Amino acid sequence: MPDEPQMTAKDVVRLYDLFEKEEIKVWIDGGWAVDALLGRQTRLHADLDIALETRFLERLRALLAGLGFRQVPRGDTTPWYFVLGNGEGLEVDVHAFTYDEKGDGIYGPPEYGLYYRAEALTGEGVIADRPVRCISAEWLLRFHTGYELKDKDFHDIAALCEHFGLELPGEYRRALLKAKRIRERSPTVEEFLCLRADAGWRLPPEPAVRQALAQTLYAVCAEDDNGVAIGIGRVVGDGAVQFFITDVIVHSSWRNRLIGTAIMTALMDYINRHMTEGAFVGLFAAAGRQGFYDKFGFMARPTDTLGPGMVYIKR
Repeated sequence: MPDEPQMTAKDVVRLYDLFEKEEIKVWIDGGWAVDALLGRQTRLHADLDIALETRFLERLRALLAGLGFRQVPRGDTTPWYFVLGNGEGLEVDVHAFTYDEKGDGIYGPPEYGLYYRAEALTGEGVIADRPVRCISAEWLLRFHTGYELKDKDFHDIAALCEHFGLELPGEYRRALLKAKRIRERSPTVEEFLCLRADAGWRLPPEPAVRQALAQTLYAVCAEDDNGVAIGIGRVVGDGAVQFFITDVIVHSSWRNRLIGTAIMTALMDYINRHMTEGAFVGLFAAAGRQGFYDKFGFMARPTDTLGPGMVYIKR
């Protein structure tokens, strides 16, 4: 845990309850809105983003001033966006809008064309067991675009897409592959065996590995700064109507950094470019990892129309 101050769930609930008591209607925005929608805290937060009507700004400033919050000097401060800090590390990022006749929130001068659309203000979430209003998932995706992406943005968007079954925006797909150093190549025999060993998987003999890698349809590696594969993924099949994803592995020392998501994104991009109508795309998920593949459109069998998957194991 870092030493710098954090906006904790307790801090958020305390402020939200205070706003409610003073009848200042706010919506949780930003990273805390993501966690509110997910119903759990998934990362640390340096601040709290809130959205509210412009008519509440004077009351909000007075209320927070009583808690020691003052405006933080910034180069991007505007009448509709500013940051209030208490001098002890807690900061509240304020986004103010004015409703138009359609019920949409105009964010800034109308000629800028920026809005909190009515459907954006329909989110409902939970922070530390406290129900809160928040920005909806679909609009959080939209709000997380158009600027230089950071690791926390990748984390938030990937978590939303996985939880709500949403498609990762194109901007994130491209940036994610670049940021995670995804290379279109097969792993070496050594890399392949090293990663399988780290995952605790069975190790085939080297001649079999060479043969398998040579017959790969498509493969990617996530590389470290030295060009060594720290994650891999392969596609095998006939390249038209049958595709099977296999050997999706990230080294244990590199996990929980969206590398697996980047690998699967690259593999699915390849498959979507080459599959014909009605093609089959399959995979076997490791124990406890089914949810990871849900966000890429995979479903578990059996279903009402599909029987169970089966596997042959030579004894």
